Amino acid sequence: MRSPARLRLSPTQSAEKSPAQVSGRVHGRPATVAYAFSIEPVPARQINEYSTVPADNGSLVGRLTLPTPYDALQIATDLSGRIYVAACTNTGPVEVVFVFSPHSTGTDAPTSTIEMGACDLIDAIAVDPGGSVPVC
Repeated sequence: MRSPARLRLSPTQSAEKSPAQVSGRVHGRPATVAYAFSIEPVPARQINEYSTVPADNGSLVGRLTLPTPYDALQIATDLSGRIYVAACTNTGPVEVVFVFSPHSTGTDAPTSTIEMGACDLIDAIAVDPGGSVPVC
């Protein structure tokens, strides 16, 4: 197992989950959304946002489509609700981490992109409370 790489967005970057990854608690309160990859179409280019509010019964509230030619690998969110999507191209081993504003939908552009270059597939991504983005 390789060591995780730690990334940190610089102040000049606009910093605004794996399948079925659910946001747990935010500032001690239950999360109100959960994110999951679409399983169709394959490859996974869409991220679905579901409500976790009991009255909504897990309804789909938004869908985000990644830029072509990227496929989603892992998803994480930070305390502000920004969405971090580790992605790779389907034409070669080029990987990036896209950062989207909270509740982004459709073909919204990422607020920033962290270039990972050519590397092994990203197995995990997280965002710690200090804003570091460990990937491995």
